[in-house]
Amino acid sequence: MKKIIDVIPKIAQYGDIFYAKDFECRCGKSSPWPSKGLAKPALVGWCETHFGLTAVFECPVCGERFMFHPSCDSKFDLEQLDSYLGIDYLDDSHISNAAEIEELLKQ
Repeated sequence: MKKIIDVIPKIAQYGDIFYAKDFECRCGKSSPWPSKGLAKPALVGWCETHFGLTAVFECPVCGERFMFHPSCDSKFDLEQLDSYLGIDYLDDSHISNAAEIEELLKQ
């Protein structure tokens, strides 16, 4: 079976991507956490930074990309990142492109 990290791109140039400590876009209008009641972003990739692996999202309101570390035990474990992306984000309540990613995983 394919992994999520195999079907979404690894983004090498992450320096311009906003690091969202509060798990929401800089504009404050998008977050993958349903409890915040904000617009659902798209999961558009992942990064390998000096501080660990991050998930990258794109805000549907302002179009800006933002990233943060998923709640993994190890910030540097690629298998764990993939697992947590599937557990925490791969459904329609968290991200806007869950169906598209699911389809890519089936191909």
